[in-house]
Amino acid sequence: MLICKASTLFHSRFTYCQACVLMLLSVLLIPAQAVETLKSDTLPQAQARLERLEQQVTTAQTATAQELKTLKKEIATVRSTAQDCVQRVEPGIKILDSELAIFQPDKAKGTQEKSAQKTQPEAQPQVPFSPAIARQMQDLQSRKDSLEGRMAICKLMLLKSNDLESNVDDYLSKLQARQMLTRGPTLVSVLQSNLDERKHWLDFAKQLAAISSGWDAIRPIYLAGAVAVGLLGFLFGRIVPRRLRARTAQMKVGEEEVSAGLVQAVVACGVCYAPILFALGGIVAYLRLIPHAGGDLPFVLIIMYGLLAYFAIAAGIRTLLNPCPPATHYLPLPDAVAIPLSRRSRVLTLIVLFRWLMLELHADGLLDETMFALTRQIIGWIFVLNVIWILWLLRRLEGWRDKWALLLLISLGMLGGGVAGSIGYINLGALVITGIAYTLLLIGLALVVSQFFSDLFDGLDAGRYRWQKAVRRSIGLKDGDYVPGLGWLRLVVNLALWIAAALLVLRVWDPDEQITADFLDYFTQGFQVAGVTIVPTQLLWAILIFALLLTLTGWLKGRLNKKWLLKTRMEPSARDALVTSFGYVGVAIAVMVALSFAGINFASLAIIAGALSVGIGFGLQNIVNNFVSGIIMLVERPVRNGDWIVVGNTEGYVQRISIRTTTIRTFDRADVIVPNSDLISGQVTNWTLGNTWGRIKIPIGVGYGSDVETVINTLVEIASNNADVIKGNPQLPDPYALFLAFGDSSLDFELRAIIRDINRRRHVTSDINRAINAAFNKLGIEIPFPQRDLNFRGPLQINPDATMRPDPPDGGELPHS
Repeated sequence: MLICKASTLFHSRFTYCQACVLMLLSVLLIPAQAVETLKSDTLPQAQARLERLEQQVTTAQTATAQELKTLKKEIATVRSTAQDCVQRVEPGIKILDSELAIFQPDKAKGTQEKSAQKTQPEAQPQVPFSPAIARQMQDLQSRKDSLEGRMAICKLMLLKSNDLESNVDDYLSKLQARQMLTRGPTLVSVLQSNLDERKHWLDFAKQLAAISSGWDAIRPIYLAGAVAVGLLGFLFGRIVPRRLRARTAQMKVGEEEVSAGLVQAVVACGVCYAPILFALGGIVAYLRLIPHAGGDLPFVLIIMYGLLAYFAIAAGIRTLLNPCPPATHYLPLPDAVAIPLSRRSRVLTLIVLFRWLMLELHADGLLDETMFALTRQIIGWIFVLNVIWILWLLRRLEGWRDKWALLLLISLGMLGGGVAGSIGYINLGALVITGIAYTLLLIGLALVVSQFFSDLFDGLDAGRYRWQKAVRRSIGLKDGDYVPGLGWLRLVVNLALWIAAALLVLRVWDPDEQITADFLDYFTQGFQVAGVTIVPTQLLWAILIFALLLTLTGWLKGRLNKKWLLKTRMEPSARDALVTSFGYVGVAIAVMVALSFAGINFASLAIIAGALSVGIGFGLQNIVNNFVSGIIMLVERPVRNGDWIVVGNTEGYVQRISIRTTTIRTFDRADVIVPNSDLISGQVTNWTLGNTWGRIKIPIGVGYGSDVETVINTLVEIASNNADVIKGNPQLPDPYALFLAFGDSSLDFELRAIIRDINRRRHVTSDINRAINAAFNKLGIEIPFPQRDLNFRGPLQINPDATMRPDPPDGGELPHS
């Protein structure tokens, strides 16, 4: 009984200490009440706003497209508020649950533990709580109930806002379908109406000349000022770009070098169009900025804006398709395609600008609906025919001659849009025509930009131009080395380019922006696949950060190897090992940072790592063995870059030590890839590990009867006279010669010497052999060749007649006489 009371008292005091510690941590870290009171005033406002939006949606069937879009934006704002509320409240509930679990541990246990407790013979007595702890538990429970109520309200708001947005999307879809299928006046009726009201065109011409232009009220001083500004702009455009014109002529651009060719074309066309652009820009600025200078000339201002836009777009078209001299064609387009394509594109620009001018006149009330309908039909058909003309110009390109079916299909689509507009379906026809035209334009621009970046990155890898070579030197790259991380940067640029092009194309075909908005939501907020949330924007940022960190790692490696570590007293091999280790650490950091930007939880990676450990234990033993061996080699450095080693039957110089393999270049200039585990666990002969000293042994044989002392002294003298042989070193023996054996044909000697650089072993051996041959010839010492003595048993008989007989023919015998 006494033991039970003591245990009860200890348990209550321990629980009280836990509560105090938990209260202190909740005050210092994340107070639960802060979550509850954070922006609490926004929730009632959002609820009231949601109720108002519900009433508006019920009467939104007859709303316009702009009203529905505004309503959708307001619903999105309420939904964002509800999502923020859920994200703020949910962590607070979890914190309160963890706090209550300390006071009531039995409620936090699973059902299995509860069932196990029920099977016990006696139930444990419930520990009584002190009044302070009970008050604390009651406060925590009330705060939890409040947060759960708030969470329910936020989730209900989120559900309602999603339903409202779905209803608005349905209304927009129906409205768009009605607009596309609404039939207006046909081309025949429009022509008949304009023929019946011919006087309207005469009135329009008179108003345009007298009222809208305002020439009767213009002041001479303003006209003189506009002309002066235009002349100054023209002269400025002629004089200033002269140096650019000279530099453009000096630029050398190779075939299909898109990046350099585009730069040259931009400069050349900019210089060519600069006078007229500066002149028109000066006049427009004068008429807009000077008070009352252009106030009475709205039509003149519109014309000036149109001309300025046309010449700017024309300069861009010529830059891409038909560059101004001295620039040359850089795209793989023949002149028979590039020049007509450039002209047709400028005609299309004029058509678009003329339609914009008609829209302005229609907005000002100078063109009535009947006149504007006729001009719209005429401009539409001219635009369709020019686009079809451009399409069939592409058949002159190589590879496009067999794609006539695709060109015919696009042409029929353009004609179908024109026919739809002619029979009264104006909106449908305009959507088809502009959709096809802008899709072709965006695809063409995307191809040019993609080729530009591809050529730019290829130039960085090859180092074609001076600035590219400077970038490669700053990173510390050698000739033939690739820029680190550039492949990932290529991927990011191409993905971003084509995703942007796809979004723009989708925007062209989606005038109400419903599908585009949904696509952007999926792209920015992500989607779930098998319970995993994938956010494409985060993935793109992760790849970009990874590429930039890899490039930064390469730059730092170059700086370490070429500048910073050169001032230390480290050996070259140690410096290489440090730079290599730094590179692997940089790659690991880049991977971790990229994964964090991608939104991957590292806690979930622990499960993957545990699964991989099983595979490592079975199927990846050799790879892990080589990996660990590579780390050991970088730390212990038994083999270094440039060492002369022998591994089994492979002999050569170490070219590169990576984390898994080592590259050895043999004397035959063949690269042999050796796993690092062979270098650690096997026997390796390293000729240059500690230093480059090494011993050579030169065998030599002289004839019997030669003076042995003379031979030995001569050999030692020859070796001592060689500059590569080490002499007088107390740690190393001087050159010496040994009389080894009596050979079959000679007296066998061997000259042994230590040389300074074992890498020159063959050259030193050759030099000493030449000196030995010259000295022995001078001293008359014979170097014998192998000789054999033949002993015959019995007398040797030779038949002279037999030796003179001819050989028998093939397959036959000699004839008998």
